[in-house]
Amino acid sequence: MATQHVKSQTLTLDSYRWENRLILIVAENPEDGKIAEQLKLFQNEQEALSDRKLLIFKIHAGGCTVSNSSMKPILNTDKKDLYEEFGSNSTPFQILLIGLDGGIKMKSNRVTDPAVFFAEIDTMPMRRNELRGKD
Repeated sequence: MATQHVKSQTLTLDSYRWENRLILIVAENPEDGKIAEQLKLFQNEQEALSDRKLLIFKIHAGGCTVSNSSMKPILNTDKKDLYEEFGSNSTPFQILLIGLDGGIKMKSNRVTDPAVFFAEIDTMPMRRNELRGKD
């Protein structure tokens, strides 16, 4: 799948509601070492990301890259809307888990083991229904 580049339209999380859970990795500088460290941890968890319907958003002052569960970029934008919403505070780095309903389910200000996010997701009612449906 080719990477789509979005310039003229606003990127919002609403279009992912009820379809995907989201991990937002937010830092002012796209070259922040914590972003690379967090992405590397997720790189080894592709099956778990896919199973939990997760997309990864790398959000910075210059725009955003969205990656699928295989950690392949599927969308790039130079729009700063998401950074203005989630990153323009006093925290230089944060990672957020957004549920299928669009709500913030978890926040961390440091690089976090993916298992922490997976455990949180696995306690959610919709995820439990998904797991029951697999049996």
